[in-house]
Amino acid sequence: MQLQTTGKVLHVGPISNVLRQGENNADAPVITLPASYNGLDLAGLTFVIYADSEVGTRASQTLQKQISGTTIELTWQITSDFTSIPGKLDIILKGYNTENQVVIKWIGDYPIKVTADEGELSAENPPPEYTQALNKMYEILEQTQAIAQYPPLIGENDNWMLYDGNAQGYIDSQKPSRGDTGPQGNPGPKGDPGLGLPTPTVVDAGKVPIVNPMGDGYELGEVATNAYTKTESDARYAPIAAAIRPTVTGETISVNDSVEWLLQGLTLYGKSTQDGTPTPDNPIPIVSAGDGGTITVTVSDGADQSQTLPVSTPNGLPGIPVSSGGNYTDADGQQWYCDIVDFAAGTHTKYVDYVDLKNYAFTLNVTWTNRNNTLAFAYALIKSNKKIVGTLSNKLVYAKWNTLPNRVSEYRISVEDTTSNQTVVYVVLPKTEFPGEIDSRAVNNYLSTAGIYALVPLETPTETDLTPEQLTAYAALKTYAPSTTIQTDSTPEAGLAVRYVADAQKYIDNKLSTINAQLLEVKTNV
Repeated sequence: MQLQTTGKVLHVGPISNVLRQGENNADAPVITLPASYNGLDLAGLTFVIYADSEVGTRASQTLQKQISGTTIELTWQITSDFTSIPGKLDIILKGYNTENQVVIKWIGDYPIKVTADEGELSAENPPPEYTQALNKMYEILEQTQAIAQYPPLIGENDNWMLYDGNAQGYIDSQKPSRGDTGPQGNPGPKGDPGLGLPTPTVVDAGKVPIVNPMGDGYELGEVATNAYTKTESDARYAPIAAAIRPTVTGETISVNDSVEWLLQGLTLYGKSTQDGTPTPDNPIPIVSAGDGGTITVTVSDGADQSQTLPVSTPNGLPGIPVSSGGNYTDADGQQWYCDIVDFAAGTHTKYVDYVDLKNYAFTLNVTWTNRNNTLAFAYALIKSNKKIVGTLSNKLVYAKWNTLPNRVSEYRISVEDTTSNQTVVYVVLPKTEFPGEIDSRAVNNYLSTAGIYALVPLETPTETDLTPEQLTAYAALKTYAPSTTIQTDSTPEAGLAVRYVADAQKYIDNKLSTINAQLLEVKTNV
């Protein structure tokens, strides 16, 4: 019995209605996982499965693990711990690292059922009516979920294939998916004749239909041989409004369904990083995408054709890694609150700034400071129309604000949102930095010469128009057929969002191929 996963969802359909109260080691489904998830190596994790009952009890088991190539197989020996209480069980699978920390979770797509021991109920002692009604509702829900999880499929013989829970697979229903051809319908009404085209004569050789001066019909006329180029013709007459124009994001973008056409949108997102742990005695510089003044975007066919677009970034393109409130999410799922260059909008918008903390007026948190023998706590309020959680500093390490009171002799900084359209900047400094009385003035005096900088959100983002030269260069960029790769030369890599014109047939075929692969996986793994 196999259980599969999609993303972080565990498909429990094969055991949704199999378990019976009091059973012990009767079933041992095997859960199949990929060996990695979004670059995270899962092979070294310890996997524990949990089952939560309707009455609040929990059963758990550390699963046997076997690694086979790119997959991990986990054996779940269902003991009486899981079947002792009848009713619904919510299933959770967790992966732990060597420090017993939860790294990843999978949630069952719906509850599984432990059927009650029939000996407990009889005609003389039936369950209450509400219990019977709930059981009926659960039965209908299970049937609906089973149909959604294992939809009917058309078999190779054109019969409907239906999923059989007992057989744990699809079986032939012997019912054809297509009925007999019906009788020919009545012909529809004659269509509107439309504007029509003029009947050509010998003297009209070389002429083409063109719209007449009144705009209500066509006439035959001549067009100069080099009246406009193919590109101009495509721009005039290609139905771009009806084209499929997907948007893809990432640090390096590769698509295999592009056509040779002008880009429909290009956006760059900032990013900032540090190589090390900063301290006041060992400051670590913050490096942002485009710190050198320019980010070069390259559009290529992956072979011998390419174009480049230099993007001016005189102050870099910074971005703060945040746990919430970001305006860009990278391929690893990390949110960033960052500066943005949007060529479709023609703007460069600055959202964050690199600020010397001496520019803020800090207030000593007397309660926290008096409670701690070694640390001084202070905070400053800055106006911001964006609520974020996170920062980078050249001399202080970021920490969540609610962990700050537990620190001991550490230099820390925290930037957190509030509910009053303000952002709080916290700093934690050892009391040894203050030989005299510790108060707000002492903290501000220290920061006035400490040279401590941090990336913080601007009160109001500032928007600058891109230059005509930049927009002209962007307007010439095009994708290639059949594939295109778009990337930058920045370190760290700036984020990208690209809108392009797709080959409709290939785009649809790719989507259908993905759907068919998912259906095939269901058919072959049940």
